[in-house]
Amino acid sequence: MQCQKCDSPATVHVTDLVKNEVTHLCADCAARHDAAPDDQTPLHGLLAGILQAATRAEETERDESPVCPYCSRTYQEFRQIGRFGCAEDYNAFGKYLGPLVERVQGATAHVGKRPRRWSESAELNELEHQLRVAVREEDYSNAADLRDRIREMRRK
Repeated sequence: MQCQKCDSPATVHVTDLVKNEVTHLCADCAARHDAAPDDQTPLHGLLAGILQAATRAEETERDESPVCPYCSRTYQEFRQIGRFGCAEDYNAFGKYLGPLVERVQGATAHVGKRPRRWSESAELNELEHQLRVAVREEDYSNAADLRDRIREMRRK
């Protein structure tokens, strides 16, 4: 992507949320127009590099830009604005979102965090519920099996 002032490679992208416009500037023009961040941290350089690589990759993918059938937003408009037009954009741009999410997030599936024993306690609660149902229905052989499984889980 090129700077909109001097045609150098753009490294600073300023989004005006009121006007819904994005301005692409090089570091020099951004500094002259007071749009550059005050501290050029290593993280800023890393993020700028990632954005440049993503922009270059997308410029090579411009064979045909998909269009959302509901809001008529194109994938290129989504990339320029940085926001979806409607919920159906996820389906319309799905082919392109996987690599984009993986570049930004590092993965395409949410792993999350929870206590190690959480799944064990959830399974234990389910087995205890099944045991109560088996006893109520007088299914004693199944109840005995469930009781043994519960005891084994509690020993671990």
